[in-house]
Amino acid sequence: MTQSSTRIDSVDVGAGIMILWMIIYHAISFSLNIQLLDYSEVPDLNSIPESLHVFVGKNGPLIPKNACVIFPYLYFFMPWFFYKSGQFFVKREMKEFWEKDVKKLLVPFLIWSLIGYVMFLLFHAITHTLTWENSTIHIVSALLRGGSIPLNLPLWFLTTLLGVRLVANLCLTTKDSNAERWWLIAIIVLGYAVAYLAHVLHPTFLPEWIANGASGLVFFALGYGLKEYEQKIWVFLPCLLVYLICVFAEFPIVDMHSNSLLAGSYWAWMPVAICSIIAFNNVCAVLCKFVNFIVLSWIGRHSMQIFVSHFLILCVIDFVVRYFELVQLRPYSLWLMLGAYILILPICCVCVNPSGRIRDAMHRGE
Repeated sequence: MTQSSTRIDSVDVGAGIMILWMIIYHAISFSLNIQLLDYSEVPDLNSIPESLHVFVGKNGPLIPKNACVIFPYLYFFMPWFFYKSGQFFVKREMKEFWEKDVKKLLVPFLIWSLIGYVMFLLFHAITHTLTWENSTIHIVSALLRGGSIPLNLPLWFLTTLLGVRLVANLCLTTKDSNAERWWLIAIIVLGYAVAYLAHVLHPTFLPEWIANGASGLVFFALGYGLKEYEQKIWVFLPCLLVYLICVFAEFPIVDMHSNSLLAGSYWAWMPVAICSIIAFNNVCAVLCKFVNFIVLSWIGRHSMQIFVSHFLILCVIDFVVRYFELVQLRPYSLWLMLGAYILILPICCVCVNPSGRIRDAMHRGE
């Protein structure tokens, strides 16, 4: 979701497709919650059809398992953004790193977390459930454990990506290409091992950002290492074959934030995701030679603005439907959310700059 100075149309189109899938996936999740579950109680999974079993998270909404499992074809949308960031990674002096990378990632995280926190306080004040514990201790706990606050959970990506880029900047600053190659191998192997062990052992005390940071490093390092090879026919065709086999068999799917296995085998998730990413990137590159995807390209160029704001829209709709007990709207909640996206997100893209900050009226054209 970060932007480069020299734009590649196929990458923008890819980002547009991935960010659309992400926000639709989140809308499906919220919609199923509204239709199926009473938020006042912990759900009884025995009363819910097996295809709609959910994972109950402490820090936010209940995430229906089937939202990504039933529509798995772009299940690798989060790994794709780490991979893309690795492809365009440029080694910097630490001073420049703090000036550019921190500004690009940490500033929007802080601004949109603050907006989410204000909304969190407002919702609890309206429902007379605001306490010192849920307004401070729970928020700090969510930040330390998950890397984001409850009302804007997807922002974990920004803090994790910042950590990933910091590690890469520290490890990949050597001018010795052979040493750099060994660093890449070490990052990939150790990242895979940490993420896999975190999944298998599942220690309750372990912050989620350790596992998603480890897997993020793997995808980032592979994006950096494979950027000159992914369009080679001997790389593309095997990757496409793996993806097509999974289309007719089963995709290994992991919720990257919580490192939770949703389908298939965890050990196969990263290799299959990488093959899917490479196949997807090549298909986008080929299609963009023949078709001008104006809308998708525009969405991709504004993916950061869409990313930081879309979850808050869902939280508002979810709160309004539940607070006012608008039972009649529950069957139409998904369409309500998608309609809100269409109305509000373009405004966010115009009024918010690529770093996630509100544009100054004098710089609307930047």
